[in-house]
Amino acid sequence: GSSFSDLVTVRHCLNMTSGLCFGDLGTPLSRYSREAKVSKLGDILCGRAPATNPPVKVVFEPGSQYYYSGAGYTVLQQLIEDIIESPFETYMNNIILPRLGMKDSFFECPLSDDKHAQVIPG
Repeated sequence: GSSFSDLVTVRHCLNMTSGLCFGDLGTPLSRYSREAKVSKLGDILCGRAPATNPPVKVVFEPGSQYYYSGAGYTVLQQLIEDIIESPFETYMNNIILPRLGMKDSFFECPLSDDKHAQVIPG
């Protein structure tokens, strides 16, 4: 691990200054096809098959620079699941989205056929 691993905070993850990255800076992430098996969150974080990404690591001192990275949000997802002891999508669909009045929004992976026409890919 990095000497900076213990310095990463939730704030760093949210504002893209965590230093967390999938592999090294600039490593491109491969996309998954709709038919591909969805990797478990732990496999994604550790870069284990069937995940197709390198492991998440801290590549620069947290708070020292901005660098867009989904790795910080992936770590936050695991943190939330660990705290609430429930899947992230359950938490988002039953607690967060209703409180925000987001009636037409949902988290689901893999996406069911009946909802596929309702989404805009990110």
